[in-house]
Amino acid sequence: AQGFETETMSILRQIACLFLAGIPSIRGWELQRLPDVSEGNQNSVAVGDLNGDGMGDFIFCGGDDQNPHQPYALVNVGFYEDGTAEFSEPLHFGESGVFNKCDISYLPLSQEYVVLLAGPSQAILWSVSVENCRNGDPKSCSVSSSRVWRDLDADQENACSFLPLEEEGLEELKNPALVFASDGRVAVFEANDNGSYPESPTFSRHSEQPATVLAPGAI
Repeated sequence: AQGFETETMSILRQIACLFLAGIPSIRGWELQRLPDVSEGNQNSVAVGDLNGDGMGDFIFCGGDDQNPHQPYALVNVGFYEDGTAEFSEPLHFGESGVFNKCDISYLPLSQEYVVLLAGPSQAILWSVSVENCRNGDPKSCSVSSSRVWRDLDADQENACSFLPLEEEGLEELKNPALVFASDGRVAVFEANDNGSYPESPTFSRHSEQPATVLAPGAI
């Protein structure tokens, strides 16, 4: 029963991903199965553009104490004639660990795509570079990554998100804030003027409400 439940959740997660990415992958409610190298051991998926081509890419993260998980990306490399999307082979990046949530964004000051990961004992921001993708060639993409920021004081982070900072009359580019939520705590790390992120949160608040979902504007 547990195996059936895991597979069912994986399928539902994939269907949601395809709709969120705005990809015409399901016609007549036919399921498009995505590569799954973690055997269903996924806690979260994020949808965004990792290489600037305007098409939705996926980031998967997960793992548990017995089976750490290395995050990986599936990059959209085009469409088949029937309208289903074609993706790259799984592109692993970063380090293995246990991660509850992930998110994708772009840092305008450093002009790089980044992935935010949050887990039970750490939160990490990775710069992820996807290159050499050719239309219709799943094996053409290459990926490299470097750690931009890490919070080792994170405690049971259940959710994370990028929060764009928009101020009226502000003309200078500004990197989005990093927002984390756990049961009883919300923490916000605003970027410094040079685009880097501080070691301690700019703002934090404690609450008795459990944090399971976090979206921009939720605070």
